[in-house]
Amino acid sequence: MRINHSNSALNTYNKYQNANASVQNSYSKLSSGLRINQAADDAAGSAIAEKMKAQIRGLQKAELNIKDGISLLQTAEAALGQIQNPNLIRIRELIIQGSNDTLSTQDKKMVQQEIDEIKRSIDDIVEYTEFNTLKVLRPPVIDKPPGSSLGMTDIVFLIDSTGSMGTAISNVKKNIDSFVNSISTAGINIQIGLVDYKDESPTDGGIKSVVYPFTSNVDDFKIYLDELVANGGGDFPESGLEAIHEALKYPFRESASKNFILITDAMVHDNDDGDGGDGKSIYDIEEIAKRLSVATIKLNVIGPKDSITKDQLERLSIPTNGLYLDISSEFSDELKQLVEVIIEDSGSSNEDDKMFPLNIQVGPNEGHQITIPLYDCRMDKLGLGYLLVDPYSEAMNSLEQIDTVSKLISSRRSEYGSYQNRLEHALQNVQNYEVNLTSALSRVEDVDVAKETIQLKKHQLLLQTSQTMITQVNQMNQGIVELLK
Repeated sequence: MRINHSNSALNTYNKYQNANASVQNSYSKLSSGLRINQAADDAAGSAIAEKMKAQIRGLQKAELNIKDGISLLQTAEAALGQIQNPNLIRIRELIIQGSNDTLSTQDKKMVQQEIDEIKRSIDDIVEYTEFNTLKVLRPPVIDKPPGSSLGMTDIVFLIDSTGSMGTAISNVKKNIDSFVNSISTAGINIQIGLVDYKDESPTDGGIKSVVYPFTSNVDDFKIYLDELVANGGGDFPESGLEAIHEALKYPFRESASKNFILITDAMVHDNDDGDGGDGKSIYDIEEIAKRLSVATIKLNVIGPKDSITKDQLERLSIPTNGLYLDISSEFSDELKQLVEVIIEDSGSSNEDDKMFPLNIQVGPNEGHQITIPLYDCRMDKLGLGYLLVDPYSEAMNSLEQIDTVSKLISSRRSEYGSYQNRLEHALQNVQNYEVNLTSALSRVEDVDVAKETIQLKKHQLLLQTSQTMITQVNQMNQGIVELLK
């Protein structure tokens, strides 16, 4: 009789090892809650699960993206609502009030002043409405490295060269280098013109304005300035409107920003049209201001601060969105303010001055986007740079412009509301998608606890049985040893 005890022992030991591995595997699944803890557990299932995980993580980020998009739309729409009510509605109210002839000229000036301040308030809303530092109602301010070309600007100095202007002309000569260099350093191509005028009065056969050619060379421009001689005239109305008329003949570059800089210490001759003009000009202030606005030219005034002169000259600067600066203050500081405006305007006229749409990633894969348009809502872009309450015809034109812009703002608010609804629907879809995909992943990857618990009990029983059998085999071996004694 032959008893193969070694074969029985080895077989029993292998069964023990298998049962032990099964128990450990069940422990791993139950402790992690996952059916697949390594690729060997289910190679195909592991690949499927990882792909599903990537989709789920993408959906979670898409959900945050959509919520950010909704918040951005709410920010933009709320700002547009503030522009429309109370600002545009108040301007419309003031235009109707100011067009009534029961008001005096001074009353209408006060109404006009409030309208101009409201326009500035609207531009402030546009400027300061941001979402995560992104401007949503105007193009971004783009910083360019030194030496790069940001844009072009055409500037015309209109200088009153009557006898009282000697100091002002001298200040221009002293500061023109820094003025031009500051603009050029910003990467802007500059072209400068000069118009020299005195007390020209067409009704009196006065002398003509002297118009110097455009130049991009500051040294040439300084030569022109040296030819200016302050003499004659006095602190009386001068021929500023005639000078502006001549300056409008310059060959301006189409894509350049355009600025006139009127430097004077006196009022201008104005055709007597009920505005208090002296009747010694063939031109009217409002007519000239409108021509400047149509040509997109800002007229900046460096003039006296007395109320009578300032009120008259601001009828040229305000309608064109120009500055009014004090001629008696530090002249270099006044030119620095102009530099800042000119640099900004020149950047705005460049191709970078665009409102690019926003792409909201609303899904986990390529092409899952919703594009939201943004609109430039600055006053000049809306067509409200020129609003007057006097004369009546201009008031009616302004009223029509306000109504048109109000409809446009309402349309954009409605559009943003529609996009918000669309994003909210996309959000619900993403959330449903995530829930269902997570359920699918659970079916692929998660362990069935009840089933695995049964398997664990089975493997534990087999393990205990194997251990018992190994004990029996050892006892049999001891019995053979006893027979050999």
